Amino acid sequence: MHQRGIPCRLIQSNDGFSLYDLAELRMFLKLTENGEMQPVISDAQWESAIIGLKEYYSKSECLALCLDLLAQFASVNEKKYRSDLETFIRESNLSDLCHPTKKEVTVSTMHKAKGHEFDCVYMLLNRIDSSILENKRMLYVAMTRARSELYIHYNNGLFEDSGYPVSRDMTLYPEPDEMILQLTHRDVVLDFIKNKKNLILKFQSGEPLYLNGCYLCVKNNSKNPPVVKLSAKAREKLEKLNQKGYQVTAAKIRFIVAWRSTEISDTNEYALVLPELHLHRHSPDLQ
Repeated sequence: MHQRGIPCRLIQSNDGFSLYDLAELRMFLKLTENGEMQPVISDAQWESAIIGLKEYYSKSECLALCLDLLAQFASVNEKKYRSDLETFIRESNLSDLCHPTKKEVTVSTMHKAKGHEFDCVYMLLNRIDSSILENKRMLYVAMTRARSELYIHYNNGLFEDSGYPVSRDMTLYPEPDEMILQLTHRDVVLDFIKNKKNLILKFQSGEPLYLNGCYLCVKNNSKNPPVVKLSAKAREKLEKLNQKGYQVTAAKIRFIVAWRSTEISDTNEYALVLPELHLHRHSPDLQ
């Protein structure tokens, strides 16, 4: 859509981690302590922490989302109890922070669209099996997102007996030239970052990464130390895409989050980079 000049936004998710683990929000909570932890955050502490967050994470792509979340809490909590704030952050999701406008197209999975409404909705369904109860629920959620208009593009007999005039879209569309992969905890080797907390916390969401074999590296002075090791699952996924002609052309830090090992003897908390990979497909005649 961006290539065609169409303004759009993607509803993001924080699958696999709580917003309480986000580096920016952890910094904000630390700034509100101001040397001592009181049950109520004063207005002066709150404003000072907001200023400090903006200064420290001025380049973070997550800053606007965090400020939006904090503004929502402040708007309904005249007295800001620390415990209430922490609970609010833990129970919030990134998808809650999406505020669609009529000036841009919102792109989303059916799951992430829950809780939102749009004047016009286009659904793209690829051979979905409506006999599965969970799929029926998902379809209901997606279809009821539309206030006025709903257009469904599908390629099986899903709506043949609906009583409405329908036509299948059996067009074989070409694969996209570009692709973005947002990696999760399952796509990285978690133990790899256990000695890298101080290094990782020097960086911010949106900063570039460099692919070097199975590692993603940051540029730090004259060195490019690795901060992510791709899991076997992620490497297999990239290899399959590579066979289709896709190559990683760019990468960046999507989130920096706190992570704890499941080992009972390990009580430490580590900093983990969740990256985003940009891939471009090269035409066979150009290879």
